[in-house]
Amino acid sequence: MLRSLVGSEMCIRDRVEKRMKEVSQMWAGFSEVAAAQPEHAWFPTRRSADEIQHASPENRYVGWPYTKYHCSVIDVDQAAAVIIMSVAEARRRGVPEARWVYLHGCAETVEKDLLLREDLGSSPAIRRMGEVCFADAGVTVDQIRYFDLYSCFPCAVRIASRELGIDPVLAADGSRMTLTGGLAVHGGPGANYNCLLYTSDAADEEDSVDLGGRRIIKKKTKETERCKRQTLARTNIRKKKGREDSRTNIPGR
Repeated sequence: MLRSLVGSEMCIRDRVEKRMKEVSQMWAGFSEVAAAQPEHAWFPTRRSADEIQHASPENRYVGWPYTKYHCSVIDVDQAAAVIIMSVAEARRRGVPEARWVYLHGCAETVEKDLLLREDLGSSPAIRRMGEVCFADAGVTVDQIRYFDLYSCFPCAVRIASRELGIDPVLAADGSRMTLTGGLAVHGGPGANYNCLLYTSDAADEEDSVDLGGRRIIKKKTKETERCKRQTLARTNIRKKKGREDSRTNIPGR
């Protein structure tokens, strides 16, 4: 019996180690994107997967197996607003067409209570939301070139990418799953940080780009080549979360 328990524990630890290597590699890609746009990220520091995964004096465990670098910080200051109106109203108000951003598809879903879920590693709510958004936009997930998936912790991003049907090879590359760096380095829990992305794009007075006549988004002259590339569609997944653990509110990250 003792040998069986020890063997099971070792098996679990091996699986956790493998999984943490994967999510830390993904999070390293997120930090790469954040480091490329220091004017926007709270923590524009490129970190390696090993640095993120393993605890150190600067990177304590928040809740094993997640370290501080895996988690978002609650102490942020962000604000943005979006005004939705008809084309006729935008023209009446004299809003330049180059500053319009078209919403092609949207949906809101609420996940079941944690104790009522059949599988903690899946999200039927995200899956259904993705189906509705793609149908509204008239596209498939394979037609989307850029994503901005974000959560306070890596597990939700992995679950979201899987439920949306994103190619696992593509999803494993964190730099392809974010335009900003995600909540761990760009925003904070409960913060609508990606709203800043869209409002700053729309308000920029530089040249715009027309993507097939369906969506016009501003480009920024100081952005890296990765950030200059525009999307045919952007899928943003925002999981509603309850109160975050105050232990993640650690200054001087």
